[in-house]
Amino acid sequence: MTWPTSHVRTIALLAAAFALECASLPRCYSATHKQVLDAITAKLNSFPDGGTKADSAEILKFLRAIPELTGAQISSDSSAIWASFTADGRSVAIDLSQPAPAPPATSALPATPPAYFRWSPRHGQPAITPGGRLVDTAFELRQQAPQFPQALATQEIPNSSQVRILTVFLEYPGTTVLYQKLLTWLTNEGYQLPTVYGAATVGDLKNVGGDGVLYFDSHSVAATDKHPPGIWTTEQVADDAGELYGDDLDGVNKAGPKGPSRLFYQDAKTWSTTLKNWTFEAHYAITPDFINTYWQNFADNSLVYISACQLAGPAFQPFVNAFFAKNASVYLGWSSYVDAEFAANTDLLLFERLIGPSRNDEVYPEADGFAQRPFPLQDALQDEALHGLGATPYAALTPLINPNAKTLFGLLAPTIKNVAADEYLDQLEIWGIFGDVAGTVTVGNKELQGCQWGDSVITCNLPESGDGSEGEVVVTVQGHKSNAAMLTSWRGSFHFTVKGADSLTQDVVYNLHFRIDLRQFRAVIHNPPLEPITGALLAKDAQGKYTCSGTATQTTSVGETTYTMTFKWDGGGGLAAPIPGTTDNYINFTIGAYTGTPPPSSHNRLDLHLDTGASQGCAYTVTDSSGTVEPGTMSVMGPFPYFGLISLSLDESAVIAAGNFNVSSLQTAGPQPSGTGTQATVAWQSIKPEYPPDPNSAR
Repeated sequence: MTWPTSHVRTIALLAAAFALECASLPRCYSATHKQVLDAITAKLNSFPDGGTKADSAEILKFLRAIPELTGAQISSDSSAIWASFTADGRSVAIDLSQPAPAPPATSALPATPPAYFRWSPRHGQPAITPGGRLVDTAFELRQQAPQFPQALATQEIPNSSQVRILTVFLEYPGTTVLYQKLLTWLTNEGYQLPTVYGAATVGDLKNVGGDGVLYFDSHSVAATDKHPPGIWTTEQVADDAGELYGDDLDGVNKAGPKGPSRLFYQDAKTWSTTLKNWTFEAHYAITPDFINTYWQNFADNSLVYISACQLAGPAFQPFVNAFFAKNASVYLGWSSYVDAEFAANTDLLLFERLIGPSRNDEVYPEADGFAQRPFPLQDALQDEALHGLGATPYAALTPLINPNAKTLFGLLAPTIKNVAADEYLDQLEIWGIFGDVAGTVTVGNKELQGCQWGDSVITCNLPESGDGSEGEVVVTVQGHKSNAAMLTSWRGSFHFTVKGADSLTQDVVYNLHFRIDLRQFRAVIHNPPLEPITGALLAKDAQGKYTCSGTATQTTSVGETTYTMTFKWDGGGGLAAPIPGTTDNYINFTIGAYTGTPPPSSHNRLDLHLDTGASQGCAYTVTDSSGTVEPGTMSVMGPFPYFGLISLSLDESAVIAAGNFNVSSLQTAGPQPSGTGTQATVAWQSIKPEYPPDPNSAR
């Protein structure tokens, strides 16, 4: 092989520079480190295809010809080449694993792949093992969900709102959307980002600690028997690198004997905005001992996600152990090699599902037209496969659980499935996933009191009226807000009339008030929202009144004798909403959502059960021909015996349409001439809701 003239000149300079430095310094932190790395980088960038596994043999030969390096070796899969500096034993690695895909034509939002694939569970583990081997040889569409450790059922929000977003791919167009969205979503959800973009220098990484979430998008290189595994930083090797990080590169400790190195040199690909292509650069890489030495503990219920090749593979177990030793409760990593853009799109979907942004801010919307509310980690990982993400034939995004964690990460935000008002107990019930740490519940921006907290259901005292009695329902935990449910209320009158013989009439006016969460809700991630399966009783401020009036005469002839009977209805009274213990003069009311077809986008309706419990009732008299008067009381009829359930049609704004029903019946409200029936009518005007469901809210 003939080296380029520039390489020969560079190598020739190394020996002279090395001798000069070592003669003048008590410890040989030679400038030749940078010069050797520059020569290696130039060699890597000289390949037409950018330096890949196919070039590994030639690269290895090049390294072995450099006198300042020793022990050059190549990994079994040709993805990495290692060597050591002869003078001080510092490690240098070349990462050849990173694919170099063509950048997207635009930095617009990535399209959802049309097909999806799922992991095929076997023996309770994902089909793609940490070594990247497929359990099933066929790579095909799957219908069953992946299996996860049972411990992932724990779903807690991090105890710290501090999030650290680190990346070495900030300039790559294929990942631009990821970092823009992470900043927006996390900030909107109440998280603080001490580092917004990148800033993964050695100095920055020495200050990691206290985070609720750490996300680091980077390169990696696997360990050998002589070299530790590493994660690439954004800091390029400088001429004075030995003076800045000599102790870390050499494993020198301030107290105690020399140990493993905390840094080494790694040549890997980064995106060049000038060349519009991938190009090699020599940066520092951190080791597990760097984390053990410098990092502080993560918050309880924390998530650490290193989006880099193989970081959940067996060769990187020392990193996983280091994360767990720093109190990471759940760790996410890729089991093998993964393309940078594919990983970025996977990460984008993951955080989108964990946060539940608004419909207008989604990147991976569902076809049903509704934004997805926040979902826990286990569900978010399952949804990856439904969008063609999260796994390739060679690698899978893999969750690992800290065996020493008392509680585990599961949520970035509380999530509400649906809510219901319990009018008897004056309580609001909220169903969803909230974690065990109690937060607050607001209705219409008014905080509710007396909340009993559970991880899947919360009950709070609900005012009968006024502030906090209706409107938007939000759960907030540690500063992070849930999706908004809506407690919608309707106030309207129903007029029910029973006409008997002649002028006998019973009138009932029901002034109703009821509260329902009428939103369609998503019970399972990715699946279309369901019609609300909910019902309601009458709010306690509802009331009604009834009146009875009129007379009727019945004449009967027996032979030449004529008998006359006169029927009279009289009186009235008020009706109230039922409360516990009420037995007289109440409105018997329930209302519920209809769960049928067509789909909710085209219609909705409420089924109303309306009746009257009024044992005091109206008065009646029956007077015969002799003038004898028989007095009595009569019950007050309601619509249900005549009409059964009354279907109320709602438009897209939840306005109840006006309607009426009429029926003839032999039923009667009270005594009247024999053989006569009644005519019953129920009618209502349109009823406009207060706080109708928001069609743009996440479900």
